[in-house]
Amino acid sequence: MYYIGKGAETLVKSRISTHRYDKTLNAFRRHGVMAVLVPSLLPPPAPFKPFVLLAGIAEISAAKFTTAILIGRGARYFIEGLLALWYGERAIAYLRQHGVEVGVTVVALVLAGFVLYLRWPRAKHSA
Repeated sequence: MYYIGKGAETLVKSRISTHRYDKTLNAFRRHGVMAVLVPSLLPPPAPFKPFVLLAGIAEISAAKFTTAILIGRGARYFIEGLLALWYGERAIAYLRQHGVEVGVTVVALVLAGFVLYLRWPRAKHSA
């Protein structure tokens, strides 16, 4: 999907308004790796393919893209594996009972982290 995105700019432009396309692409170029890392952490049914496609269109480097996916998916599956080992059937029962609350909490935490990232002062490098 990433490499398809590199050649699918015309197709995506025809699907959404020019203003929305420009705004989305600018966000991807500005936030780069974070624009791919955050969605890679989210569990299904959160859409991930549009982010991969847009990363290709925004020309995020393949190395940065791959690193973001490895970190995001690696962290997600590692945490899921640990939780399965530690809690097993109790976790499944809990999620069946409180799944919506858990999902909303996880999304809220990820969004809060992203907002903190956006607001965090960046060190200015002088050349």
